[in-house]
Amino acid sequence: AALTEGQALRDVDARLKDLFTERDGLLDKLPTRGAKTLDAIAARLAVVERLIYREDAPEAHAMIIGSRHDLCAIMARPSGPGAL
Repeated sequence: AALTEGQALRDVDARLKDLFTERDGLLDKLPTRGAKTLDAIAARLAVVERLIYREDAPEAHAMIIGSRHDLCAIMARPSGPGAL
């Protein structure tokens, strides 16, 4: 049986509430220090980028995005003798 539009939206809302609850529980467990790789740092910045709303802190949000992009660009550079 097909769901009504209203029921489909209520189901999405219920799933979102569950996901936000799960996210909040996971955030408390994420380490704030001790990353062992640049990739781990980039992943943390990606999480923070989603947690800080652009509308609430546009300068901080822009700095986080820029830092993550810079870090990813540095990681993509060739390494070894002669690399810049």
